[in-house]
Amino acid sequence: MSRSALTSSEVKAGIAELTNDVADNYDDRLTASSVTQKNHNLSNKLTSVLSASYADSGIREALRQLDAMHFQNTSEVRRGLRFDVQKEVIDCNSRIIDDFGAVAEVRLPALLVAPC
Repeated sequence: MSRSALTSSEVKAGIAELTNDVADNYDDRLTASSVTQKNHNLSNKLTSVLSASYADSGIREALRQLDAMHFQNTSEVRRGLRFDVQKEVIDCNSRIIDDFGAVAEVRLPALLVAPC
């Protein structure tokens, strides 16, 4: 996303998506207290989204990268997004460790041979 603030239509769309998620997960067997808890959780999510500062460069960059992923906006994909991002971070960290290991293999013999 190239904008630093969400438009009202984007906020309304986000609220509609969160509401649909709650409706998708609604179960007739829920007790009154669990419905209240789900409403409280939804309220907390909305408060968190609406109170986020989109002026923060870190959040803007995260939104740009998320936008670049070009995924379908479905509830299943949104649920798996966290797993996908965590897997990508782990894979990236693994590549970094492999690169440092290669540097260590090249430099370590040179350090062992060099006179003190």
